[in-house]
Order: sequence, then C-alpha cells, then structure tokens
Amino acid sequence: MNTYCTHRGEGGNLEIMTKRRYLTAVLALALAPCAAGAESVADFYKGHPIKIIVGGTAEGGYAPYARMLQLHMGRHLPGNPSMLVQYMPGAGGLVAANFVYNAAPKDGTVVGAVQRSIVRLALLGDKGVRYEPAKINWIGSLYNDVSVCVAWRGSGVERIEDVMRRELIIGGTGLNDTEQFPAVLNNVLGTKFRIISGYSGSGGINLALERGEIAGRCGWSWDSLKSQKGEWLRDKKLAILVQIGPKRLPEIGDVPLVTELARTGEQRAILHFIFGEQILGKPFMMAPDVPPERVAAIRAAFIATAEDPVAVAEMKKLEFDVSPLSGADMQKIVDKTVQTPRDVIEKARAALVYKAR
Repeated sequence: MNTYCTHRGEGGNLEIMTKRRYLTAVLALALAPCAAGAESVADFYKGHPIKIIVGGTAEGGYAPYARMLQLHMGRHLPGNPSMLVQYMPGAGGLVAANFVYNAAPKDGTVVGAVQRSIVRLALLGDKGVRYEPAKINWIGSLYNDVSVCVAWRGSGVERIEDVMRRELIIGGTGLNDTEQFPAVLNNVLGTKFRIISGYSGSGGINLALERGEIAGRCGWSWDSLKSQKGEWLRDKKLAILVQIGPKRLPEIGDVPLVTELARTGEQRAILHFIFGEQILGKPFMMAPDVPPERVAAIRAAFIATAEDPVAVAEMKKLEFDVSPLSGADMQKIVDKTVQTPRDVIEKARAALVYKAR
C-alpha cells in the first residue's frame, strides 16, 4: 500500500469538519515517520556534528586515524558536518565499544574507533562484553594491522627461535595485545616471554626499554612502532622477532609470520582465530538501529577519506600507513569469524591464559 504525505482543504458542514479534524489528527500521528523520513542525509548532517569515540588514549596508535577522520571526513559527507574526537579508554577498549553500542545516540552522530579484539572477546564470552559483533554496523578500517615482537639489541635475543630457548623479559600494559599476544606465543608455540605488567601505555613500555628495565615488547603495531620510535629502527636498536598478522609485510623483511611457526593444524587454527583479527586493523563502527541511509553515507565518506590525497599525505608525514578495508568487507569477515568452531574457540581461550608479574 502506498502512503502519501498530503494535506487537503476542508469544506462542508460543522459535523464533517469535526470528523475531518479528527481524521487529520489521526493521520498526522500515522504519517509522522513519513515526515521524519523525508529529511535527507545532507539535511540531517548539516545541523548535527559527528563524535568519534576512541577506545584508547590520545597517545595510542588508534588516535591518529581518528584525527584523520576528524580533519577530513566531514567534507566527503553530505551536509559537511563538523567532527569531534573523544577518548574513552578502559577494559581493553570494551568501555568505548559498549558505550557506542548501547548508550550513545543511534541517529548516526556517533562513530566508535574500537579495538580489533572486540569480536574475539565476544566469542570468548568475556564478562565485560555488552554487544553482539554481527549486529554492529561496521564502517571500515584505515589500516590492516601487522604487529611485531621485538628485542633490544644486546639482550642476546636476535630471532624468535632464541626465545624458544631462553627467557626474554617484556613489558605489558594490561589485558591487551602487549600481554595477550606473548601469552599466546608462550602457550601455543613454547616461547619464553616473561611478562612484566603495570606499565602505563606504550610510552611507559618504551621508557622501560630505553632504561634497560625490560628487554623487549610484543604486540606492537608496526605503524605505531614507526611513528613512535622510528629512530630505533633506523639506528638498529631493535631485533624484529616475528610478524603477527594475516600476511607478511615486505617492509619488515625476512621475519617469519606467526602462523608459519605452527607445527600442527590445531596450532595453526588457534593462531588464525586469535591473530586473524589483525586484518580488521583499526576498526570503526556504529551501533545497530542507525538509519541505513546514514550508515551508507558514513561508509562512503570513510572510503573517500581513505583515498583523499591530502589526508593520506598527512598520515605519511606522521609515518602512518593507510590501507583501507570497507565496512561491507569487514561485515563479511566478522560474519565468518562468528562461525568459528566451538572447540577452536575453547582452545584459544586456554592459550590466552597467563600470569603477569
């Protein structure tokens, strides 16, 4: 049945006019969605700024990508809205993910820059999870992440095989890549990373490395390493031990990919489940129930920003790479991940258990 948003003139006697006024009131209520739906995406965003909620700190590796969107995405979006960034660290990114999914407005004015682990944490049944990954509106990623484990030159560790034989003391910042990644390598592959927890962010670990308090770190995004401590790479102060991601990054050189170290099919399946999320890189999302036309507009503007020569050049100056993944492709990856066999998930859960000092 077609619905028409029309108004007709009145006429006739008082009884007819009264009935018409009654019917008009009823129709006004019935047709309210029609009137609201008539607002275009451009009209809506012209008067509504967009807030980007970052599940980390201003010093973290996710922040530069959020700032890239803040500076450039508005001009690729109908209505050219202004954009703001708000940092909401906590619980390995779960505080921000839960907020965007549940508490934030679902009108298209809030985008979450969340940790790529939020899909895995949901499947593992983490008690802090308050969302369903398959229901999230995935907007896209600006970087397909590759992380590394490194050792300080002079530590006696030059290759990942060395850590199979001797202990390497590394720093961690809590329930995140810095501690979970080396724990998985210890439990699945038999490495001997000794995790010292309690450092305050990436800067705290780096300072401890420089002072000699620790001898390495693990789960360090390659782009973050380059931007934070590129001089350490140039001065050859670090030995790169292993690449953690979907495929080798040629820029890193002849350093093995973590899945290449698997000796059995079971080990490979566990490593793929835990580290396969690296392809999600730096994911951006919106809550369920956001109007689909606004989700589509945000997704299109996201990719346009990722291909914006000015925006990309600015990121290159900061030594951050941009390799976009569309929201539609992210949705397919997440849908496939949630179908992971239960036995693999349970073995992955066991592999993530560790004790940090």
